[in-house]
Amino acid sequence: ASNGSNRWDPSIQHRMLTTEEVYHIIQDTVDAVRICRLTGCDGVDINSYGGYLFDEFLTDAFNHRTDEFGGSLDGKLKILTDIISAVKKEDPFFPVSCRFGTKHYVKSIGQGAVSGETYTEYGRDIPETCEMAKKLQEAGYDAFYIGNGCYDSFYWMYPPMYQQEGLWLDDVAPLMDIAKVPVICAGKILRPEMADQAVGEGKVTAVALGRAMLADPQWTNKAKCGEENRIRPCIGCNEGCLKNIFSGLPMQCAVNPDLFREDTAELIPAKQKKRIVIIGAGIAGMECARIAAERGHHVDLYEKANYLGGVFHTAGIPDFKTADHRLIAWYEQELKRNDVHIHLDQEMTLEKLTAMETDEI
Repeated sequence: ASNGSNRWDPSIQHRMLTTEEVYHIIQDTVDAVRICRLTGCDGVDINSYGGYLFDEFLTDAFNHRTDEFGGSLDGKLKILTDIISAVKKEDPFFPVSCRFGTKHYVKSIGQGAVSGETYTEYGRDIPETCEMAKKLQEAGYDAFYIGNGCYDSFYWMYPPMYQQEGLWLDDVAPLMDIAKVPVICAGKILRPEMADQAVGEGKVTAVALGRAMLADPQWTNKAKCGEENRIRPCIGCNEGCLKNIFSGLPMQCAVNPDLFREDTAELIPAKQKKRIVIIGAGIAGMECARIAAERGHHVDLYEKANYLGGVFHTAGIPDFKTADHRLIAWYEQELKRNDVHIHLDQEMTLEKLTAMETDEI
């Protein structure tokens, strides 16, 4: 990779790590784990997923080494087994999980596969991953944190809107038949009912949440309290999170404007309660109404259509964008809960506005 805007630059050629450098990386990793342990971390995860360095060691398509870190299955796994052996020698009870992928979904370098496509896997496939899992748990790893894809099939690593929800679960399920340690899986698990079903059916031991927790940091607390309908839904857009990260910008969330601003955006009661009129019940209008009402203002929300959501209804037409409709439903519920006065089929005019008794528009 050359830079964020041109990830595939054939003019840049990389050399193979020397054997000495590999051992140096192993020692650096063990040292990093020790620092984490001594500073009070509950555990660490060794990332060998997604085409990153350790994953390249595990995959024949990338690992062409002829030293002790290549060739056989034990050779490809040696970098990971040496790390866990050294870590457990220092503290056998410190939890260490291993994150790795079950399947790359790659047809060739730079050519990812799509759901349902018939192709020959260029990367690693599920049967080999299961064999690796057996050896890694024997080596001492305490859990597996599983995903799919790599940079050649980026939309499997960080599934966007058009990828189905829970897209990794069926691929991960075979590991449960051989794993003696917990198997944890993420992959666009946006709803508590999907998480419950995945665990209940034995596809995974537990689920992990990423983007869903950005959209609503109280996701797990609301699920635990039986308030699933109050979870602000992630829509899988990758706009504020992934796009910003790879653009070198601070992470944001398209549906949670308070993300990482919780200390400065705390909703405190307004000292002066006002009558506020908001024109337009799209996403921005509904968020404005929700915030104002939660602070104690009297809010009237006017919309010329006979429904809430504005152009987001059009955006949600494709059948893979069901989360868009969940977001609109969430706003409808929250507006009702905060006693926002909604006026549909009301196209606003200057004359109507002038006649209103309101403090802010």
